[in-house]
Amino acid sequence: MNHPNDAKTSPIFEIDTKEQNKSLTDMPFDVTISSAAAGEEIDPKTDEILRTLTEVPEDEPVWKPILKYGGIILAALLIGAAVALLISRLSGRKKKKPAEAAKSEFTGFRTGVIQNPGARSEQQDSCGVQEYPGGILAVVADGMGGLKDGDKVSRQIVMTMLRDAEKLTGANSAQQLYPMLAHALSGVNTLLGDPGKFGGNSYSSGSTVVAVLAEYDRMQWISVGDSRIYLWRGGTLLQLNREHNYRSELFHNAVNNRISFQDILNTDEKMKVKLTSFVGMGALKYLDGSMRPAAAVAGDKLLVMSDGVYNTVSEDELAAILNEFPDPQAAADAIKAKIVERALPKQDNFTAVIVEIGTRKET
Repeated sequence: MNHPNDAKTSPIFEIDTKEQNKSLTDMPFDVTISSAAAGEEIDPKTDEILRTLTEVPEDEPVWKPILKYGGIILAALLIGAAVALLISRLSGRKKKKPAEAAKSEFTGFRTGVIQNPGARSEQQDSCGVQEYPGGILAVVADGMGGLKDGDKVSRQIVMTMLRDAEKLTGANSAQQLYPMLAHALSGVNTLLGDPGKFGGNSYSSGSTVVAVLAEYDRMQWISVGDSRIYLWRGGTLLQLNREHNYRSELFHNAVNNRISFQDILNTDEKMKVKLTSFVGMGALKYLDGSMRPAAAVAGDKLLVMSDGVYNTVSEDELAAILNEFPDPQAAADAIKAKIVERALPKQDNFTAVIVEIGTRKET
């Protein structure tokens, strides 16, 4: 854009009215036309306008051409004034210096926890939450009710991972869930003995495990067994992991044409929920997890839960509760109330941890 001082001066129209007492239609005008830029060559378009104003037909009042082209001139003047005002305001603005930028402070996390034995005589679920500089670990382990000492195995897994989380910082947490799981797996194998070393397939005990590491801008997760991990974001609930059970195995085999999809429908439902991978079987057959931290946004909620929760409360009901109760503990209590209200005669142990990822605030 050229500077306003470099632009050519527009023609100035000087109108000398000699008889001011007459009406506009009757009044003859002496029109003098001059240019502020004396000696400049007038462009053809301007010259045509000037001739039109000076060479008025005898039968046409002199004021009509003036009114006709005066609107164009007035519009040009108004546009020029608006542009000049905009340039003035923009040039008057000062950019904020880096030192003046508002600083951000991490505000932490909110959590909600529920745990209940349901209709069972023993509680074999374990759970825990451990904060570390810049982040938080949440873990749930569901001891296998069909085997003995499931509570001891689930507790061993949780305590090992909580202790490991105490050593974390935001700078060294990437992909740390894998060595934390390996540490827990080693402890359980030492506790139970490792049947995988001897080619055995008889297991004395076992447990599932799901865990999340959350920081203000990223999250990680890992899972073994059929416990679930959900991400709630913007009113939508999304399951992050898969269940390691016989149902998943059946679909895998059907896709590979080893069985038909009709065979899946014909399989007994109790058989479908049997675990195919769990801590306590020795070497794990399956595990799921994030290979790198995923982006998180303020207000994200991560849910880790045992199957006693999702087998009783549907995903739609979970999402509705999270939408209705922004506070994680209030949401957890509402989930518990829903399960207790259902009063299923064979209600399994149920455990859930909700972590709301922290935000930054301007200071």
